[in-house]
Amino acid sequence: MVTKSLSALAFLVLVPQVHAFMSHEEIVSSLYARKFATHEKFRMKKVLPRASLAATTEAPRSTFLHSVPSQQLSNQFAGLGIADGVDLRKYDSPVVSQFGGTCSTFGTAAVMNNALKQKGINDNVSEEYLWDLYQRYSIDAAVDTATSNYLVPEQYWPINGSPTSDYQSHASLKITGTINHDGDMAKALQALNQNHPVDMAIQVPKDMNNCNETVNAYSNRTKGQHVVAAVGYKLDPSVAGGGYFIIKNSWGSDCGDHGYQYYPFHLCERSDLYCYFIEVTGVEKRN
Repeated sequence: MVTKSLSALAFLVLVPQVHAFMSHEEIVSSLYARKFATHEKFRMKKVLPRASLAATTEAPRSTFLHSVPSQQLSNQFAGLGIADGVDLRKYDSPVVSQFGGTCSTFGTAAVMNNALKQKGINDNVSEEYLWDLYQRYSIDAAVDTATSNYLVPEQYWPINGSPTSDYQSHASLKITGTINHDGDMAKALQALNQNHPVDMAIQVPKDMNNCNETVNAYSNRTKGQHVVAAVGYKLDPSVAGGGYFIIKNSWGSDCGDHGYQYYPFHLCERSDLYCYFIEVTGVEKRN
């Protein structure tokens, strides 16, 4: 078993086109400049091109992420009690483009929207409202916030729009249950097999950053970190690692397969990359 420490991960964000890098201080300064550009509850944001928007997230809460070697994982499939494939895309909200380095917000909102739709709830979470509550590049902070607060539906604060005057009175959507699987890919597959969408933090491979539909399992890593929604998987012995995740990205519908990409399991096994999984087991809408 390979153990990977995240202690040395840098706070860097990939900038459009030129692929230069910003320091953590520059990111924070840019964030606060946007926040206070108009008034305290609404900020201007630059929508960055999807192909170079490998946004930084804080290192996930775990100190160590564990991966399972390919042969060992392949041998485990039979004992996992899972189907050959699961595809939850029919429950997804439309693919959108994130603003700035807010992938943790958009990944978490996408997972919530999928779970809500499975319960017959057609409201989508306002990414603007969720981000406004915590404003950190962190999957853990995003999930914690969505679990401890009721969130506003998107129609009361749309992406790149202004909140309605009474938006806070409409806060009604919340995560009611999660399971942190750390880097345990087998547990993530079992979660998806139960129709539970999974919030997924990753170190971004170059092939994914280029918006290729199927990400090359041996693609070089970038310095970017990202959060996506895992909404399915397919077991396939011809794919490195024995299969792939179906991930919903937040770089627009012209990225990958109409906004989705296929992410080989082997990318979660590599010692130079990581995958970190949080299963959403329950959501609710209060009256």
